[in-house]
Amino acid sequence: MLVDVSVRAHRILVALENYQKAVGSNNLLLQFHDTRLGEPVGYYRNPGDQRGEVIGIFENGLGWIDGAHEITLLFSEIESVNLPNEKESLELVLNLQHGRQLRMPVNGQRGRFFDSLEVLRFLDRVLQDKRNLHDTAQ
Repeated sequence: MLVDVSVRAHRILVALENYQKAVGSNNLLLQFHDTRLGEPVGYYRNPGDQRGEVIGIFENGLGWIDGAHEITLLFSEIESVNLPNEKESLELVLNLQHGRQLRMPVNGQRGRFFDSLEVLRFLDRVLQDKRNLHDTAQ
């Protein structure tokens, strides 16, 4: 069964205090200019003034700012996702097609629980949904 990205985000990420559902014309998500991303779903705001302060979650992909660069990618470009420091990771490694890798900061935590685990779970579910859709279309 295919589950919509917004449903996945709101079921999994809503428990994170740093996640907010996109409502109306949210200024934080207007900073992303890649129209391939589709409609905004929500955003994760990393605590503090660190790189990748806001991660935009859209119906077709993700976006964040790293220094002066806007990074956007479609879910279809992601092969796999992992935690570089296991359960204590403050970022996710996104393994992309053609052997490229991106590091996406997810540095929030509640006590000993790191937000990166929930964001990983969200991305794993979305990627599996996309694979299932692709498999049924063939």
